[in-house]
Amino acid sequence: QYSESVALLAAISLMNRAYGVIAACATLTDAQKVDLSALLARVIGAAGLCAGQYSDLYEKDYYCQTSETEQMHFLKTGILFIGAAQAGARVAGASAEDEERMRQYAHCLGLAFQLKDDLSDELLT
Repeated sequence: QYSESVALLAAISLMNRAYGVIAACATLTDAQKVDLSALLARVIGAAGLCAGQYSDLYEKDYYCQTSETEQMHFLKTGILFIGAAQAGARVAGASAEDEERMRQYAHCLGLAFQLKDDLSDELLT
């Protein structure tokens, strides 16, 4: 509605706000804050969300096979679901096995979300 540049600035502001929320949380230990901040950096960074968005914008022709499309969708959206699930599991003190189960569930949920989103985009165009 406003502009692409405003949308980018809003996204950057919201992502940075996440670090502030982690830092200000009185119920987290310092070790948990460091762990969650590192998790967030991996999820959003160049090997995570940013890589998926770049691929979606500039490498769509490459992503014509199912495995490549799944990887792009994983990086575009699924990684956010996984990061949220892992963060919740870690804060709750879940076992490594339970965290892995949450990761697998979030991976499937992220793919389903992205598929629905892409189909909706195609129907609107």
